[in-house]
Amino acid sequence: MNYIAFLRGINVGGNSMVKMTELKKVFEGLGYEDVITLLNSGNVCFQTDQRSNSSLEKNIELTLEKVFGWPISVIVRSQTEVEELIAINPFQTLHVTSDTRLYVTFLKEFLEAQPSKLASGPGFRIIKIVGQAICSIVTHSTSQTTTDLMKVLEEKYGRGVTTRNWNTVLKVAAAWQAGN
Repeated sequence: MNYIAFLRGINVGGNSMVKMTELKKVFEGLGYEDVITLLNSGNVCFQTDQRSNSSLEKNIELTLEKVFGWPISVIVRSQTEVEELIAINPFQTLHVTSDTRLYVTFLKEFLEAQPSKLASGPGFRIIKIVGQAICSIVTHSTSQTTTDLMKVLEEKYGRGVTTRNWNTVLKVAAAWQAGN
């Protein structure tokens, strides 16, 4: 099976620094094959015969904490799950400007109930929930940034979530396909 691990909170603002070469070695040391790291934000594509996202997450998190000395939350998605999200293209009907940012927040668990009203606030809006992914849009301004949206999502869904720009999700999927 092909998987993508999204690590939370590494290499942000000079904090929790993890070199991608070291990260690749950790994943290879776990017995995963065809390991590819992409960008500096902790995106790792790999292959394994294991079939449980949650078991993979726990195993990777325990190992990363041993190696790097602090807890790193990990969300694992199969290549198929990411490709299905891309095929849905939750942002296709939006008008995007230079101030618009499109994000996908990956959750560890499925939501027990779909909210009847998707959250919004000044400058941001959750537009769709697809499986264990929340798709949102942020319009940057001097008073509203991506960090404000992340705080709202963490308050509602916990600190175990991790968010990627839609372009990053597309790049990770493309890199996996190009590498295999």
